[in-house]
Amino acid sequence: MIDASTLKQLDLDGFQVVNSSLFCSMSSPTMSIWNDSISFSQATYIALNNCEAISIMVNHKTRSILIGTVQSSSPNAVAWKKGKEVVKYSKISCATFTRQLFEEWGLDSEARYKAIGRMVQAEKKVMILFEFANAEKWYGDKVVRNNE
Repeated sequence: MIDASTLKQLDLDGFQVVNSSLFCSMSSPTMSIWNDSISFSQATYIALNNCEAISIMVNHKTRSILIGTVQSSSPNAVAWKKGKEVVKYSKISCATFTRQLFEEWGLDSEARYKAIGRMVQAEKKVMILFEFANAEKWYGDKVVRNNE
């Protein structure tokens, strides 16, 4: 056990608490976009109770994507799994959609972008919001920092 009386006092002036939303854990829902497809982490499927289909909404001003559960018979349903299978990771081909995003948002078509999602409520429904304005940029298996 540490004796508190022997510890040097530190002035906290200049320190700031880091927002926990900047850290991804295995339990955080994530979404990745490539110039021809999208994918979601297993945590995303779990957060939406392993539903069979989702709706996808885009806010171009904020560079955000919002997903929520929807009946698979809905005209705008995106099937992201079949039946009761447990999904660990799945890539969904959607080149027309993602190429429009890349063009409108000025993204590098050689990279993929990964955003951490957060649970939100809209119109009495639980949904997941992915904000790509500050998403991680990846080339292969290497993340690119903002200043690179």
